[in-house]
Amino acid sequence: MGIRLKTTLDPNLYTQIGLDSGALTMLGTIVHRVKEAGQYRGALHVGPEVKAVFSVSAEDDSPAAQATVDLSRLERLPAAPLSATDEGCCGGEAKGSSGGHRYTVNPRGYLLFHVSSGAGGYYVHLRRVDAPDGDKGYDTRTLSGGDLFTAMILRPGRYSIVNALARSRTEAVVHYPRVGEKAYVPAAPLRVECTANGLEHPGRLELGVGQGLIFHAQVPARIEIRLETPDDGPERPLKKRSGYRKGDQL
Repeated sequence: MGIRLKTTLDPNLYTQIGLDSGALTMLGTIVHRVKEAGQYRGALHVGPEVKAVFSVSAEDDSPAAQATVDLSRLERLPAAPLSATDEGCCGGEAKGSSGGHRYTVNPRGYLLFHVSSGAGGYYVHLRRVDAPDGDKGYDTRTLSGGDLFTAMILRPGRYSIVNALARSRTEAVVHYPRVGEKAYVPAAPLRVECTANGLEHPGRLELGVGQGLIFHAQVPARIEIRLETPDDGPERPLKKRSGYRKGDQL
């Protein structure tokens, strides 16, 4: 008896065009180092609405060099009853709590925020539970302190890239893939430094479809990538239709 495998591709993966580090989708990730040991509480946002609340324990003796937080899965997890400390955490009214949403990492390690499915549009607010009132904590809408934002562009074309917090800009060209004998494999990611002097990178940003871009935030940054000119590839000759044509004799 044969086995039939069914593969479902999330349409959001190929219908989304452009990226924004302040509104994460399936095409982008953020890597953030906590740096200080302690207990943290985070809120998952889409716009002003809090979709879930979670906790992070940064422990010096933890062997975990990375904690991966799937934001779309976090939103789908069943909401636990709110505790007094969860109520209104990190702005907004929370719909979930840190009850079942806990992550542990060494403070010298990293938190990786990504989206595995759905439309996304998420940002995260993270704050120490014992922080003073004036401490606003960390907000993924403002990359800083060595944060990394990785972006993957699937639509060929010319793109503008802007650091919205520094008014610096550059552009990238994503080439239409060539059909060859070998299967297409994206090249290694290209790196862009977000500095006080602008968005710095060696040479022109020319990429293949699906090739990554890594933005390293040395200064506060919010990366916005917009399609300016699409590239739909070379024109394809029209195929002649066989069969009866108007004017032919029967």
